[in-house]
Amino acid sequence: MASAERRAARPRNNRVRAASPSVLQALVIAALLAGAPPPRADAEPPELSSEPAEQLYLDAFLNGIDEELIVHVERRLGMLFVGADDLAEIGVRRDDLPLGTDGSIALERIPGLRYDYRPLDQRLDLEVSDERLITQRLGYSRPSTAAPRSDTGVVLNYAMHLQHNRIALAQRPARLYGPLFDAGYGPMPVYSGAEFSRTYDRRNQSVALDGDLRVFSPLGLFVNRGYTTRQSGDAEYIRNDTFWTRSSVDPPRTFTVGDFIGSGLSWTRSLRLGGVRVARNFGVRPDLVTFPLPELGGSAVVPTTVDLYVNGIRQFSGETRAGPFVIADPPVLTGAGSVSIVYRDALGREVTATQPLYVDTRLLGKGLSDYALELGYPRHNYGSDSSDYASTAAAVASLRYGVSDGFTLEAHAERNVELDNVGVGGLLRFGRFGVVSAAFAVSAFDGDGPARGRQTSTGYQYIAGRWSLDVYDRETHGDYRDLGTLEGVPVAQRLTRVGLNFVFVASHALSVNYARQRGSPLGGSRIVALGYNSGWYGSRISTFVTAFRDLDLEDSDGAYVAVSVGFGGRSSVYSGVSRSGAERTAILGTNRPVDYDRGGIGWGMFTEQGNDGYRRDSARLDYRNRFGDWSALLEQTGTGETDRTGASLYGSGSLVYMRRQLLAARAIYDGFALVSTDGLADVPVLRENRLLGSTNEHGYLLVSDLPSYRTSQIAIDPLSLPIDVNVTAEHLQANPREQSGVLVEFPVERFRGATLVLVDEQRTPLPPGTRVTLLDTSESGLMGYDGQVFFPTLRPSNRVSAETDAGRCEVEVGFADAQAMQTLGPFVCATVAPP
Repeated sequence: MASAERRAARPRNNRVRAASPSVLQALVIAALLAGAPPPRADAEPPELSSEPAEQLYLDAFLNGIDEELIVHVERRLGMLFVGADDLAEIGVRRDDLPLGTDGSIALERIPGLRYDYRPLDQRLDLEVSDERLITQRLGYSRPSTAAPRSDTGVVLNYAMHLQHNRIALAQRPARLYGPLFDAGYGPMPVYSGAEFSRTYDRRNQSVALDGDLRVFSPLGLFVNRGYTTRQSGDAEYIRNDTFWTRSSVDPPRTFTVGDFIGSGLSWTRSLRLGGVRVARNFGVRPDLVTFPLPELGGSAVVPTTVDLYVNGIRQFSGETRAGPFVIADPPVLTGAGSVSIVYRDALGREVTATQPLYVDTRLLGKGLSDYALELGYPRHNYGSDSSDYASTAAAVASLRYGVSDGFTLEAHAERNVELDNVGVGGLLRFGRFGVVSAAFAVSAFDGDGPARGRQTSTGYQYIAGRWSLDVYDRETHGDYRDLGTLEGVPVAQRLTRVGLNFVFVASHALSVNYARQRGSPLGGSRIVALGYNSGWYGSRISTFVTAFRDLDLEDSDGAYVAVSVGFGGRSSVYSGVSRSGAERTAILGTNRPVDYDRGGIGWGMFTEQGNDGYRRDSARLDYRNRFGDWSALLEQTGTGETDRTGASLYGSGSLVYMRRQLLAARAIYDGFALVSTDGLADVPVLRENRLLGSTNEHGYLLVSDLPSYRTSQIAIDPLSLPIDVNVTAEHLQANPREQSGVLVEFPVERFRGATLVLVDEQRTPLPPGTRVTLLDTSESGLMGYDGQVFFPTLRPSNRVSAETDAGRCEVEVGFADAQAMQTLGPFVCATVAPP
């Protein structure tokens, strides 16, 4: 763009040509140069002399290639000076050059550069080596983004579940003796059939209401989550989590105070804590690639077309000028693969450079670190007790650091008054042959007696285009303990898993898995599983096959076979049979999910039959609109002796209070935006060119599903606006912080003006070009044809004056908002006698 602007500002046919120096000037300059000491290479460029500098505007050529750029050059003391910014725009590195106070440098002082000034052609030829050229970044175009922010408001997510079960009356006394009758001494109450049914129904009705309250502001996010249940006439509220958190983008870091899940690595375990946490959070920087990627590039001799192929599929194509270049867009590749760069020169010849790669997203790039520091009290009985915490605090720390692009160091530590646990590990990439992981941890427990132990783990992962292998083994020795052990969940003595996956043709995959776990010296399990899935006819028909067996348990083999057929309109039919030990079942069902964006109605039903008289029938009806999701389920289950009928109703949504507005919406799981059109109703709102809805009677629309820390484009449709409305911006950006909302305000202006028709006392329109003025505001305009003049702003009462050949005339014009953008008049402009 800059080069185009320069070319537009100084077109070639208006170039300023250099005047040839006179002989006397040349002799004077030669004498001065002969008497002066030679300049040092590191000396600062000379300042402007008293002699005026010659201003030149020259076409720039770099290594024989026309850069299509006109640069400003000054000639003084026999040398050519070019600005540093112009050098960079031409493509010459200037980061290590000594610049003058005016930001320019003499071409003679640039190492590795030769030039030729052609005054007759007004041309400057530069020749430099590749080391002096700026490396071009092909494909690098960072989109414009909005800074993440959070306005102030409150969100309440809710989910309601109402359930009712009914068992056939013949089976009730035997099954419900305990819940219906007291177990104490004395005579039992006598119930009639109707009383018994009412009592049973009350005991088998339950209501659950989940609540997620969020208060967000620029200071951070406060969250309280819990649920309320009511069953058998008793109500109970259980608090799940309460915390305050705030994240920063630079550096990417998150602070949390309250309840949270502790940090962990692949060879450690996490637990819930109540306390304080500070951690690295790369999620706030979606533009940051944390895993190492190779730098793909080369050096072109002439302007060239560059194509990038990953595993034979072209992923990038761009133009490069002569000189070094790199492809800034990372290749879409995970695991092993090959990358080819194809050069096409001006004659159409191709040069291909192929490089094998292995990319693992678990690695960190060189110099990057990921950490978490936590201090708090372990949580007990989560989900069933609101405030059950351990009596002693614990500290947890985790660290990952990219020592190099091929090695990531890991460390983890846990401590409380009785336990010390520390470990170190890492991931090492073996070229393009996969990644090996290993870790070693030790623990010391001084609670009910000294206990020492250690844990070792090793792993290997290789991902190729058609197959992958994942092997992992973890084993404890001695009395190894961690914080989870103190909470009553012991560490397995041995855990081994092996996974092998094949994709042998398109849409056909086979997997073989082996898992071994030994929880105690008494034994464990060894499970082998085989899986196959495929897609036919464009994946409209899908098949699934799974078979498994526990090698340590007799009669533990099982299998599952299913087929799903999709039809138009998102409907599908599925069927399957399964066997697990002695149990055998068959299922047949159909469903049609709700459209996620537009909402509407969806449904599903199935029937399942098994041995020993087992049967299960279910029907479900779903409904979604802008304000929530609702599902009604009717289910009947029988085992030959007992029939149970269940009915349930599930609903979810949210209430948002923001900008003094209370709005209902679907459940909000991450960020959202409140769109405002300054009170204008029925304005269509779009996100990424997708229609979301229209503003309500107050001019607001809630967009409930924006991703946090990612810029979303919000727009309104100007063609739907009334004729008297003007908007200065049709597209705005929204970038909310985590689980927070932002206000997106479109500046809407209403025209409070109209076209006035002015005539003279003979009912003749005032002539075109007449100057017309609003005396109250001094706003003026020129008369058009037919006596019409437009004023964008009018008051309820307006004194209008016009200067005509016959003199000045005036008229009083009234205006109401309902008359905006209309043609009013004619109004007789009466001549005013001169004072």
